[in-house]
Amino acid sequence: MTTKDRISAIGANLLVCIGLCMTVSHRVGAGTPVYKCVKDGQITLTDKPCEGTNTPQLGSTANTSVTVPSTQNPSAVGAWTGQIQYQEVQNGQTVQAAHSVALLKANFTSDGRVTGISDGNGCKWLGVWSGGWQGLVSIDITLSGCAYGYLNRRYQGTLVLARPDSSGQISAQSFGASIFSKDVAKAYDIKGTLRR
Repeated sequence: MTTKDRISAIGANLLVCIGLCMTVSHRVGAGTPVYKCVKDGQITLTDKPCEGTNTPQLGSTANTSVTVPSTQNPSAVGAWTGQIQYQEVQNGQTVQAAHSVALLKANFTSDGRVTGISDGNGCKWLGVWSGGWQGLVSIDITLSGCAYGYLNRRYQGTLVLARPDSSGQISAQSFGASIFSKDVAKAYDIKGTLRR
């Protein structure tokens, strides 16, 4: 994959993320209650009150509704945890030695700082974040201390917050950008779901 192809792929991914954010924000407006409906053991989330909450049928599990708060301005501030996948691709091939999945414990502070650690592979996170549009958060982090040394580098990407903003999809990439670099044909990425 050429550098031009990689840049095109990143642009396409960013457009998909923006489209998803627009769709989610259009469907569930800020401050709109979300109802958790349980019927016959099946759970659904909806923006309308659950059917039959006043008159449950005899012999079936009664419907219940719970309002899940939705924030007006989604924010990344807080402590997050989640399984993160770390990968390297070299000349289009996945490098098995680099591949790991490890629990990340991260903290996003109100002054724009990101810190974290994945004990499973030793990767320490340090960087910055900035709030974006409709729950799209930009991240710029550097990994250090990783058991697989080539993962120790700078990554840029996004954290897309869900509504309510108690979870988010994180995705960041790093490329061997310099033509004179020994890692010119390498690409690194980290992805996963974080939860509060």
